[in-house]
Amino acid sequence: IKQWNYLDYLMEQVPGKDNYMANLTDELPGGVQRVVHFNDNSPVNSGYYNRFFALNEADAMGATRQKRGYNDRYMFTAQTSQDKVSPISMIWTETDPETGEINEIEVESRSSYAIPLEIVYTTPLKNWNPYNVPHVPIDENFDFFEWLTKGFCANDDPLDGWIDFKAYFTPAEFYDYMGVRTGADTATSGICALDEDGISHEVFASGLYITTPPIGNNVGSVRLRYPIPPLHKSGDLAFKEVKA
Repeated sequence: IKQWNYLDYLMEQVPGKDNYMANLTDELPGGVQRVVHFNDNSPVNSGYYNRFFALNEADAMGATRQKRGYNDRYMFTAQTSQDKVSPISMIWTETDPETGEINEIEVESRSSYAIPLEIVYTTPLKNWNPYNVPHVPIDENFDFFEWLTKGFCANDDPLDGWIDFKAYFTPAEFYDYMGVRTGADTATSGICALDEDGISHEVFASGLYITTPPIGNNVGSVRLRYPIPPLHKSGDLAFKEVKA
């Protein structure tokens, strides 16, 4: 990754530790080496996460385009004014052109870091419950095994409602059919649940899919989850350290 891309567009909307009120500028005293946007040199609010950036003037190597993190291609940084974040400081020297006096200025910067792992698109299906299938609270008398084995329409044994780890309330008519599941899509077809009036309806899982089943009216399947780190990294040392 050598250029600004869609992931940068998304991350530049995410604030750092100063939250959405962040309004910070990454620069040295006097506006020297000010960070501007990689694409158009527009001002950058460095309180939001960024990765590729430009400088308002060339650095010592003559470069004006840079990337945070050197070899850490998925690392983003955001400046903060929070005192609890450890600072990085340096002494900046300026020479008075008239007197030749050298002034020393302590420059301090605090930053947080973000390494995004996955892009997840949420949908209204999480809250869309047209049958009003009731939510069932979990208490000390809750029978988990019963909930794991019931709900199949073929057995005429509908769910009494939905629980946090088995949320089935999307009408089955919304989809054409269940389709082929991927490894992380654990939803099951042929599930029925009772509405608030005790009427049984066939329903589908209402959580996040990697790819939804084909939606009716020729909408088709919609991809909702995208991994960011490359899959070929799954066997190298860095991946093992992150997983550990």
